[in-house]
Amino acid sequence: MTTLLASSADSSQWLRYQALVAAHGGDTATLARLDRQLSVAIDHASGVKLAELLGERARVAALRHNTNQAIDLLGQAFAHNKAFDGLVHTDPSFEAIWSDARFARLLAAVDGAPR
Repeated sequence: MTTLLASSADSSQWLRYQALVAAHGGDTATLARLDRQLSVAIDHASGVKLAELLGERARVAALRHNTNQAIDLLGQAFAHNKAFDGLVHTDPSFEAIWSDARFARLLAAVDGAPR
């Protein structure tokens, strides 16, 4: 399965997989590398791809426990019309930011539900 995923190394699914494995293993160097990769990709992206990459970079920031960056990037993703993902409430990747009031306000603005 890793070989199949590696064949599409530019996909957000592959980046997500790498980030989750790195976070689980405490591999901060890989998380930092993925953050840099995503930053470069964001500079060259537009439309739906831009929103998707911003969302993935927010995930990496949350996995790195960088709350400010994660919330900012998630806000940017939503501002670029990233479809609201209800799983952000339950995805353990974002657990580091769940208790932050800014996260609750951000989601309330996106999905219209009071928090």
